[in-house]
Amino acid sequence: MAPRLLTALEREALDMGLKLRPEFVAEETSVRPPILPGVSRRFGGTVKIPRAFLRIFSKDELRCIFLHEVAHVKFRHLLKDMAFAAVLLPFALALTWGNDLFFLPSIFAVGVIVLAFHRRFEFEADRFAADRVSREAMIDVLKKVKGRYGEGGLLNKISHPGVQKRIQRLRR
Repeated sequence: MAPRLLTALEREALDMGLKLRPEFVAEETSVRPPILPGVSRRFGGTVKIPRAFLRIFSKDELRCIFLHEVAHVKFRHLLKDMAFAAVLLPFALALTWGNDLFFLPSIFAVGVIVLAFHRRFEFEADRFAADRVSREAMIDVLKKVKGRYGEGGLLNKISHPGVQKRIQRLRR
């Protein structure tokens, strides 16, 4: 299943004008869950998916996982995150210039605002995958990821909405 699935996923991305190559990696601990190292719309990149996911997820669920990551590239989520920070950070610095008491809280506030936008991007990526495969397959992915990894570490909790919230949003 793996080689044909990889080809099908890559073709799906190409049909959207994106040069993204899915790759199964041997060590599940090296990627938890899939990541997009060095990906851009123009130059492409690789979506690394743990090989163990072949045993855990159905073909439709694997498509959802890949398409969720594709959505982040298609909708330029990382670029938007950086743009929000690039606009807000100088503004925060200007407001707190010369006032050491408010400097760190202003930087923290910028981070909170950027992460709030990032959470919205997660909902958008979930919806994108669900619309192309099925709502139930995407919900099953979220349930399995939560069952296997919990809600993730601190960074994941800060940057991603909770699984229940994501499922509720998909059911709307």
